Order: sequence, then structure tokens, then C-alpha cells
Amino acid sequence: MRQKETPVDLPATPLPEGVRHPNGIRIDKLLAKAGLADSVTDATRKLKAGAVIINNDKISELVLPEPSGEWIVQVGKNWRRIVFPAR
Repeated sequence: MRQKETPVDLPATPLPEGVRHPNGIRIDKLLAKAGLADSVTDATRKLKAGAVIINNDKISELVLPEPSGEWIVQVGKNWRRIVFPAR
């Protein structure tokens, strides 16, 4: 697989419980609960280091607006497809 290429067989992961925030989705909690970081603290460190990519955009914000549909999340060599429930 080449750099920057999304894996084809990426399994879908439902949005974990406890990651919603009044202004959207807490990225640190999402990474920890989806298994992309060892802890919320580790996730925060990865965000600050610029290691988090969502839908091909480098993310540094702690909270992002909740999308409709899904996010393709990459942290280093680890990928997840996060599927958001229909509203």
C-alpha cells in the first residue's frame, strides 16, 4: 500500500459512547475509545504532535462538529472508519 492511500478493507466502527460534547465530538476520547491511542492523555499528545488525520485533513482541534455519515481516521499506521448514527 502506498503512502496516503486509504485501506480498502477498513472495518466500520460505530461511534463509541461518551465521546459527544455539546459542541461536537471530543477527538481525544474518540481516539482512546476506538483503540487508536492508549489513553485520553496519549490521544491529546498525538493531536498536539500532528499525528491525527481525519478524512485527509490533519487535525489539531480537541472538538470537531459532528458530521453526518462517517470519518476515516488515521493515527500513524492505524486506521479506523468511524460511522456516525443517523440523526
